[in-house]
Amino acid sequence: MPRFSTILSLCFGASALLLAGCETTTPSSSGGGSVSGRGDAAPFLPGSSVEPFSTPGGGTPDRVFNVVFVADSDDYGDLGNPANLSAFEADVASVINNGFEQVSAIYRNRTSFHYYVMKETGRVTGNNCPTSLQFPEAAITRDALFADAFLILHKKPGIRDCYNGNRRASAGVRDVDGTLTREYGTAVHEMAHALFNLPDEYPGSGGYWETAPTGVIFTTKAECQSYVTANIPETPLATACTPLPIDGGATMYRADGFIYDLMAPSSATSVDQLGRADWLQFERVVGDVDGSVTAPDVFAPTPWSRP
Repeated sequence: MPRFSTILSLCFGASALLLAGCETTTPSSSGGGSVSGRGDAAPFLPGSSVEPFSTPGGGTPDRVFNVVFVADSDDYGDLGNPANLSAFEADVASVINNGFEQVSAIYRNRTSFHYYVMKETGRVTGNNCPTSLQFPEAAITRDALFADAFLILHKKPGIRDCYNGNRRASAGVRDVDGTLTREYGTAVHEMAHALFNLPDEYPGSGGYWETAPTGVIFTTKAECQSYVTANIPETPLATACTPLPIDGGATMYRADGFIYDLMAPSSATSVDQLGRADWLQFERVVGDVDGSVTAPDVFAPTPWSRP
């Protein structure tokens, strides 16, 4: 069973402002990668619709983060067709290589992450997020209760990708024939909500909540400054705890200040790394599961590329 019912309950606490964490994906280009998937292990269960795709370091599902990729049937068709399955798996590999493992914190702890593909498909039906996310719930109940997060991959321009608050999200991906390109960081951003309970850190309309005992955004500036002083001495108070205006008139305060990072993306200057406050949340959550955590090479806004 997934371990995140307790963690995710933080999103619904009295101090939380929970909205669907949504982003509109934007054009980008991608580099290469090394994950090819398939053949790492036998199917997770005989006859299961879920198969291991990439399981670096081995380990058992109860000691790692298990991410299941689901294909949008409109874009990939029936995955019982080997050609369709191959096209989907190529995009899954691209998302892992050019998204997940381009985040230094994830790459340095890559043995804590297992990736699976599901042969049952779902759909993203439009921009009425999160109700537009249609997952194969019967197959999930039957075959994937071990999973910690589910991600529908699609190729639909202009879709407002999102996290639905229940371990499920969507992300646009690059078509393998090169005709459509999306930010791979969007997939990781949405999964960071589901796996690490990280809130959005951009102004406007998103998903905002406090994550005590570690902290990323706060309801008061004084609370934010106290946390930064005690836990992130590398961040000067002069640049920390900037106001984060939220649709509806509320304001929260962001510990990492005004920087672009994985949870505060910018189409012009995006750096898909964790800020220092994000890292403390990541470290706590991953450490609770794996027992050990390796620090990233860099923190946002410093760029980084996997070796």
